[in-house]
Amino acid sequence: MSAQGSPRARRRSGAEPVPYDFRRPIQLSREHSRILQLGLDGFARQATTVFTSSLRTVCQVAIASIDQRSYAEYVDSLDGATYLTMFSAEPMPGLGVLEIPLTATMSCVDHMLGGPGNADQPQRPLTEIESGVISGLIERLLGEMRYSLAGIVPLEPVITGTEYSPQFAQVAGAADVMVVASFDLRVDEHPYRMTICLPFS
Repeated sequence: MSAQGSPRARRRSGAEPVPYDFRRPIQLSREHSRILQLGLDGFARQATTVFTSSLRTVCQVAIASIDQRSYAEYVDSLDGATYLTMFSAEPMPGLGVLEIPLTATMSCVDHMLGGPGNADQPQRPLTEIESGVISGLIERLLGEMRYSLAGIVPLEPVITGTEYSPQFAQVAGAADVMVVASFDLRVDEHPYRMTICLPFS
């Protein structure tokens, strides 16, 4: 049998080259994705309880995806106006982000202040009172994230600030590699997307 017809040669010739993405020199391995999926599934279940008990209405949180992106790609994927909570998470280097769409944030505040929580909410920065109301919910969510990821990495999330424009949130360099988890959030029958962004390291 000639070398051209050997099984080894056929396997080599049939393999398609995979383009190398220089923007993503490090890849999130399948094993790491699976471990993160388990931890963040637990977070989603606990977040469902946090939203439901805080808003006193039917809520649901489910993980939608876990991706590796540059920080610039993450910022570009967000709405121009949203509610970003930046936090440190020692011993993890850098900052993380918990992002909830501004409409969802205003709806949560409306619920917690005794309102109906309609989806038609004003697109503006929160008042001091509204910020105080939502901060308790955010702190509970970060506490549940710490608990859910404790088996993977011990984190101690501490809020460092909030921002309404993703472009002004100085969390990482544009090319820095991040892990982005997206969640489907439902408040009553209204669907939203919630995200968590963490340094790849």
